[in-house]
Amino acid sequence: MSGIVEVWRASQLSREARRRLFERRLQAEALLSRVREVIEDVKARGDEAIRDFYESFYRIPRDTPIVIGEEEFEEALSKVSSRLTEALEEAASRIKEVASRQLPPSLVLYDVSGALVGVAWRPVESVGVYVPGGGAAYPSTALMTVIPALAAGVQEVAVATPPGEEGEANPAVLAALSIAGVRRAYRVGGAHAAAAMAYGTETVPRVCKIIGPGGSWFTAAKLALTGVVDMEFPAGPTELVVLADSSADPRLVAHDMAAQAEHGSDSFIALVTTSERVAKEALSWLSKLVEELPRGGVVQEALDKSGAVILADSIDEAIELVNEIAPEHLELLVEDPWSVVSKVRNAGSVSVGHATPPALVDYMLGSNHVLPTYSWAKARGGLTVLDYMKPIYVNAAGKLPSHLYEKAALIAREEGLEAHAQSIEARIREL
Repeated sequence: MSGIVEVWRASQLSREARRRLFERRLQAEALLSRVREVIEDVKARGDEAIRDFYESFYRIPRDTPIVIGEEEFEEALSKVSSRLTEALEEAASRIKEVASRQLPPSLVLYDVSGALVGVAWRPVESVGVYVPGGGAAYPSTALMTVIPALAAGVQEVAVATPPGEEGEANPAVLAALSIAGVRRAYRVGGAHAAAAMAYGTETVPRVCKIIGPGGSWFTAAKLALTGVVDMEFPAGPTELVVLADSSADPRLVAHDMAAQAEHGSDSFIALVTTSERVAKEALSWLSKLVEELPRGGVVQEALDKSGAVILADSIDEAIELVNEIAPEHLELLVEDPWSVVSKVRNAGSVSVGHATPPALVDYMLGSNHVLPTYSWAKARGGLTVLDYMKPIYVNAAGKLPSHLYEKAALIAREEGLEAHAQSIEARIREL
């Protein structure tokens, strides 16, 4: 396994090596041109473009219903075990609790020397949510993306999810959507889903904002549609950095690396550690897991492609590397993890301590698992209820002193805006 995962010394990383390791970018130049073709096709032909995609990509009949309606939801619920339903309900309850605690006051006003200045928080009117499919089903993502939308008060939540091999929607995903509070979805995936929600089709409604993780096609489409529709951030493929010292259990390190790698061959997985022993033993455990896991081939491919072990001389050096990488998931398997948390500047989500594997956070703690990738964690954090809302400034001059009107008019004239100045001065006479 050590021959599969590259091992680097932090102190010896060249500029080129740092670029390879840290500058994860959506390799999108060739992909974007193809994505734009899809977007233009959906924009021009609507449902017909989706139906063509049914035939050409999914190999399902073109007359497969685009709408996933009540009957299919009921059938899906009958196929899902009571144990899974109970687990999804527990996860949903925790996600809802966190989302509700994130809600801001509907109106906040501050008295700023005689003026009232504040913010009114309002929900986005319509949101398109994407629940990915492909190699695995993600009912947890249905919970993570829909529950905050409803908590925020979004009026219309349009859910898109790709069809399975026979054209059916995944029963667990539909069960999760039902638990979250949605009983209607649209059978479309990838770039077609993003384009359909951005422009609308005869069946899929046009939305104000698109939210959700996805593969490279969906993520590239979200970026290509910037200016047409709002989005939260690129979310996918998966990234994990494990920060470990000599106190870390190498077996747990390996399990957590494999857990994120099994998402797909384009996952970015790295171990940054101060312990050569932990690195060596973790790689040995990884080798065993690749042989044992049902998706071991996917894990190995991800490690072949983007796996790395970086040996640091100190925890501080390791932390600086983490901040440079700005990973989606960061796991702290160190002796004093809380002392490290305060030094983390760039990460989508931090898992603190040996009892908190990122996989557990992904499902059950209530924290959202839709997180920024491609180093976007340097600019913003993970999905919250605020992503489904917008702040509207509210202003009232009230008893503002006249000299502030005069100073405002002075600035307006400096900018060459005489009408602005006169509009302001007209109020001075009324004071």
